[in-house]
Amino acid sequence: MKKVHYFIEAILAYLFYYSLRMFSFDTASNIGGRIGKWIGPKLEVHKIAYNNIKNAMPELSKDEIQIILKDMWENLGRTVGEFSQLPRLTGDEFKKRVTIEGEEHFEKAKARGKGFIFFSGHFANWEIAPKTAAEIGYPLALVYRHSNNPMVDRLILKTRKGAHNGMFSKGKGAVKGILAHLKKGGHIGMLVDQKKSDGIPIKFFGRDVMTAQAAADFALKYGIPLIPAKVKRVNKTHFQTTIFPELEIEGKSTEQIMTEVNELFESWIRETPSQWLWVHKRWPEEDI
Repeated sequence: MKKVHYFIEAILAYLFYYSLRMFSFDTASNIGGRIGKWIGPKLEVHKIAYNNIKNAMPELSKDEIQIILKDMWENLGRTVGEFSQLPRLTGDEFKKRVTIEGEEHFEKAKARGKGFIFFSGHFANWEIAPKTAAEIGYPLALVYRHSNNPMVDRLILKTRKGAHNGMFSKGKGAVKGILAHLKKGGHIGMLVDQKKSDGIPIKFFGRDVMTAQAAADFALKYGIPLIPAKVKRVNKTHFQTTIFPELEIEGKSTEQIMTEVNELFESWIRETPSQWLWVHKRWPEEDI
């Protein structure tokens, strides 16, 4: 039954993907945004997202939370719709849609003769972050969570091809490959805003959440620069990627570094709350 389920799921995913490939970037994004606004509030995870916002920012009214949720579903729908367009988002098309701030921070890190870890979270269209690095000459090896459906996973990998310098599926087996890539002077891309059950408890919006610490561990053990980046959606189908200075890690512990990371993410979320993916089960079950 699982194989049948995966097969049907894959057919739907491929049909949706290749149907949107027939359109322009703007049209695919608009279609995805409309579908997201329509379907999102009907899903079970809508309640999780509502309670996450309510608990994270209790100062907001119900109406304000609903506005954030509506815009969040539109953003997520646009991100899904835009996924089919990623292979075309290169060269002049990329420059037309994405503005970049802070490119010099890559150059400073590279001048040290080491690879770096480029990290972000699920903001706006998070696929734009590794595309940015590739377009300016710093292709990343991406650490990602593979899809449970192997047929869908192949589609995801195919779409990301050309925007990265290798892929490492999350897990203990990836550590050796990541380390070897960094030692060769390669660069790693990570999204570190999701819950990790075997992570460490770090404050996030005032409450402890289980947080992945691998980025901080690598940085401390091997002296690898940690460079944060934020993607912001601007005018529906345009983006701004902001690359920040590398984090100061000397004399700090893993807990201190990841606290700084969570504080950074929190400030970004408060700035544009509808552009973060609130559907994650980020906080303990009793808080949802």
